[in-house]
Amino acid sequence: MCETILCNEGWTTTGGDFLQFDSEGEAEQFATYLGDDGRRWKNVVLDMRDKDLTFEDKKMVIDTLYSKKDWS
Repeated sequence: MCETILCNEGWTTTGGDFLQFDSEGEAEQFATYLGDDGRRWKNVVLDMRDKDLTFEDKKMVIDTLYSKKDWS
């Protein structure tokens, strides 16, 4: 997975692919390419391309990405 995208580490779930980059800048750049199909938190990008997700599925996988974020 990371050979073609040039990330450090990647793992696949039913909700999308999580990709870890060297820097937040690299992650932001890739998330920008993804547009609405991607989300970024720090140096990790959630790639939801080619996934047929319900609203609830998308909410769950995005909540997983931001599980360590302090929203206060």
